Amino acid sequence: MTIMIGSQRGFSLLEAMVAFGILAIGMAGVATMLIMSMRSDQYSAELRDGEQVAMRVIEQLKADASRENMDITHGGGGWVYSNLYTQTGSLLGYSFIWSLTSNYPYSGLDRLDIQVGWGGENCTKDTFGDCKYRTRVINFIVPYAPHI
Repeated sequence: MTIMIGSQRGFSLLEAMVAFGILAIGMAGVATMLIMSMRSDQYSAELRDGEQVAMRVIEQLKADASRENMDITHGGGGWVYSNLYTQTGSLLGYSFIWSLTSNYPYSGLDRLDIQVGWGGENCTKDTFGDCKYRTRVINFIVPYAPHI
């Protein structure tokens, strides 16, 4: 009969350190994915808000035109513009610039181009080029035609 003195139970210190190292590498990967996911979520929310600002500008322009019964056909009063009309502004911490181009890309169709910017230290309506992030919404409009 053989008696084992000091028989091994559990793990050795080396085995525990190796297991902990593998666990640490795995957790670092998970943490990196979590941080990237949070940044992506934040950017997506900001992008969605920027698009909402653009849609508000579109709706405001439409409301202004219909409230005043403007004929925005070319030279018809109200919104008289040449080939290109541009304006800047700021809404909810987002800066925007919009332009209205007549007869683009076809005669009788107007193009409303809205760019919204945010982020960065100097992102204002006057320094729009300094915005860290930007999105663009293009909307084609059939000019208002009054009822006969």
